[in-house]
Amino acid sequence: MALAKVQKLATFLQSKTTPPMFFDKLMIQHARIESAEKGPESTKLVVKLPVLQEFSNTFGPMHGGAIATAIDQFTTWAIFAADRDGRRTVSVDLSVTYISAALVGEELTIIAECNKVGKTLAFTSAEIWIRQRLVAMGKHTKYLFEDKIGVEE
Repeated sequence: MALAKVQKLATFLQSKTTPPMFFDKLMIQHARIESAEKGPESTKLVVKLPVLQEFSNTFGPMHGGAIATAIDQFTTWAIFAADRDGRRTVSVDLSVTYISAALVGEELTIIAECNKVGKTLAFTSAEIWIRQRLVAMGKHTKYLFEDKIGVEE
């Protein structure tokens, strides 16, 4: 159920992406959802994402802003999978710890988890991996609006 819900969200967002392509839009276009599982305590989403040249900084590795964008983007998808109402959200707090570099051509595995959906706030966490190497960790809190995103169930 959670996987189908997130796949519908991805298709909906892909249909909305038009140039210019910034980090978020490129990530939406190139993300591959591996799994989405809604458990009793949390909802976990696993996404594969190639590190594109457009994500790199002047010196070559993936830009820190692109890493933060990935955490923002895919924790939001985890919230969508967890929230029975599919509400729109906006970031309240986002923190990222950068641990190692991601290089163009490598493939990221992003594990995004929605830890709690409350009445007005959702709390998430994420890890970004390349094989067995941890690239970054993040925590993301989002405000939940009353209105829905508009993705058909």
